[in-house]
Amino acid sequence: MADNVNENEPIVDTEGIYNSVKLMLGMEPDYDAFDTDIIIYINSALAKLTQVGVGPSEGYELDMANPTTSKWEDFIGNNASKILNLVKTFVHMQVRLLWDPPQNSFTQDLLKKELDEQIWRINVEVDTWPKVED
Repeated sequence: MADNVNENEPIVDTEGIYNSVKLMLGMEPDYDAFDTDIIIYINSALAKLTQVGVGPSEGYELDMANPTTSKWEDFIGNNASKILNLVKTFVHMQVRLLWDPPQNSFTQDLLKKELDEQIWRINVEVDTWPKVED
């Protein structure tokens, strides 16, 4: 066992969409005071990604009753690992902007510009994917 592992600390699932976004927001996964807001904002970000071709064509949402069951792989599939970090970053930044926007307008504008770049990069990558005939 590694020396830097605290056996009393719970292991957090970072492959789950809900838990990883909460961790990136600086929240413990078991802190649930803002869960409804966070889940709605995550679902909004996933809907935007679906519009540019990421995720299931019929859409994807975290279950309000049990959000911890949704995994990143469930949303993007295992063949899109190339954009996984772009997708995670986009969802985190989108939720951050909606849930806890920066007070400074310069920082807020910077975050919006970064979101625009992230979605552009995701869109460029999706455009290179082979087209699937229905």
